[in-house]
Amino acid sequence: AKLELVRRKKGAAVVARLVKKFWLNIGKLVQFKRNETLNQKKSVDLNRHLELLVDHTQSLTKMVAKDLVVGHPEDDKDYERVRDTQREKDDQEAFEEMEAEEQTTKEENVREVKELEADNRMSLEELKAKYSYSKVAAAAAAADSAATGTSAAAAAAA
Repeated sequence: AKLELVRRKKGAAVVARLVKKFWLNIGKLVQFKRNETLNQKKSVDLNRHLELLVDHTQSLTKMVAKDLVVGHPEDDKDYERVRDTQREKDDQEAFEEMEAEEQTTKEENVREVKELEADNRMSLEELKAKYSYSKVAAAAAAADSAATGTSAAAAAAA
């Protein structure tokens, strides 16, 4: 009876280690995915900012070139009005892009939460199958059963 209890405790310990290792791997995967998503968003933001800067630089270059050809505007108020209008337009475009990005981020967060909730409703076997964990678990169980001197069939029957 004591041997049976010890054998069961060892089996439970093996299963507990496998479950802990599985969830640690899932945590690493989620962290990696989160970091990858953040890096992509940063890259997109930097590209958009660069495009805005290039567009603004091009518009300024065109204004300077126009001034060189035509000469300085006779009325500085008209020149400032054109420049202010361009800045307002650039600011509005940047604001609209930021709003669109926030909406995309919210949608991605909602989708990820739904995926995690779906994973939460799955059984352990389904999660193992989904994340290809069964091969690793089988190899670990075989190694543990070899270490305890029992056959894989005896371990499976227990």
